[in-house]
Amino acid sequence: MILLAVKPQNAPEALSQCKKALDGKALMSIVAGVTVERLQNMIDGTPRILRLLPNTPAMVCVVL
Repeated sequence: MILLAVKPQNAPEALSQCKKALDGKALMSIVAGVTVERLQNMIDGTPRILRLLPNTPAMVCVVL
């Protein structure tokens, strides 16, 4: 598995540098605002893509 955790404007460059590493791997993305479709357009091949979104408000509103 490869974790992509960059600012949205840096995603295309980061993915272009690791294209060969994506073969046969799963790509986990926590890049805000970048859809699975956009990720697929930025890479070659067909790696599995998982888009993860942190839930910061749930962490902030914890009641003890």
